Amino acid sequence: MHPSPRRATLAVAAVVATVLAVLAGPAPSPAEPPPPTAARVRPADRPWTGFAIPRTGRAASGWIGARRLHGAVVVYRTDPRRRATSRAFVGARTTRSFRAGGGRRVGPSRTACAALLLGRYGVPARSSTPAERRLQAAAVDVAVLHLLFGRGYRYDGLAQRRRTDQRRNGPLIRAYARELLAGCDQAGPYRVRLEAATDRVDVGDRVDLTATVLSRAGLPVAGVTVGVTPGDGSPPYDVVTGSDGTTTVAVTPRSSGPLTPATVTRRLPSTALRVLVPRARGASRVVQAGLKLGDAYPRSVTVVVQGQPTLRLLAVGPVDRNTQFRTTFRLGAAYPGRRTATVQVFGPLASEPVVAGEPDPRCRPRSLVRQRRVVVDAAGTYRTEPLALGKRGTYVWRVVVPGDTYNKPVSLCGGQFRVR
Repeated sequence: MHPSPRRATLAVAAVVATVLAVLAGPAPSPAEPPPPTAARVRPADRPWTGFAIPRTGRAASGWIGARRLHGAVVVYRTDPRRRATSRAFVGARTTRSFRAGGGRRVGPSRTACAALLLGRYGVPARSSTPAERRLQAAAVDVAVLHLLFGRGYRYDGLAQRRRTDQRRNGPLIRAYARELLAGCDQAGPYRVRLEAATDRVDVGDRVDLTATVLSRAGLPVAGVTVGVTPGDGSPPYDVVTGSDGTTTVAVTPRSSGPLTPATVTRRLPSTALRVLVPRARGASRVVQAGLKLGDAYPRSVTVVVQGQPTLRLLAVGPVDRNTQFRTTFRLGAAYPGRRTATVQVFGPLASEPVVAGEPDPRCRPRSLVRQRRVVVDAAGTYRTEPLALGKRGTYVWRVVVPGDTYNKPVSLCGGQFRVR
């Protein structure tokens, strides 16, 4: 079973509760060499949350946990064997394939996992207790060195055991780091999809949309906030992915045309490391914690929404025989699209009843006497070219507008008038 994003915290919660009382006092290990007598340099990355241990000339000594720059930026050291500390950091770069001390690349997957742990756990939440924050920061320190340096500084490596065993809770710190590392399969870059249950609906039909967030390893990522822009004129809103990495929303279009709902993920952990370079030669680099992606992975889909246009035939007053006149109609609720409407005139007619729900018997092909074509391209009022009728009597006319991608066909027979 793959661990959930919260597994690292939950798996060690019971152990943490039993040992919080012993987190205060250091217990130096005889395996750690005594601190050197050389003058100390006040580092720019000062201890913030974690545990003090004896200081030596190495960057991994003196502290296990998070450090801060300029009182705000939380960082962790990456080069435990370097001996100098730095009064300042003079540059920063972003990488998706970290290069460890000596030039060895640790690879994109380990870099991405370090970015995940730093982004999700590197800045302990204020809602946790001070003891929990210290333990979490120490575990992130160990996990970062495991990923970005390795060798003896793996979470279970000899150098790391000697370092962490200078605290009585050293085994707990390493166990917590191991649980954090077990969540590496939740790291990015992420695979984000937005899918619609159908690609074509009618106005008023519901469209079900599913957003899916998967990790680099293809596993579901739960608890991700997804911003949704419905595309139907309603305001944007946020939803959260469930344990299967998905969230489903529904949109109901109220007008015809292309419906293009869109999503973005919000504040996913960064997928790359921000590395700060020290001024002093030989000093350890640091990586920044708490970095989020902001609004990322924009996705959209387009659904065809077809609507039913309406027709209204404007009245034709009595006209004289062999005198030119025009017919006028109004097309409503139509999405713009160039089509050719047909206008037909029928008569003269005998009196025939019109039954509701049945085709108008007055617009029979055998009674057709005139026909015109009118180009329509949107809702609006249209007129035919002039026409004239040579026989007196009662006439009706019909408009037929074909359908297209976003409009259903529509026709209407009526508009009775007299020719004198």
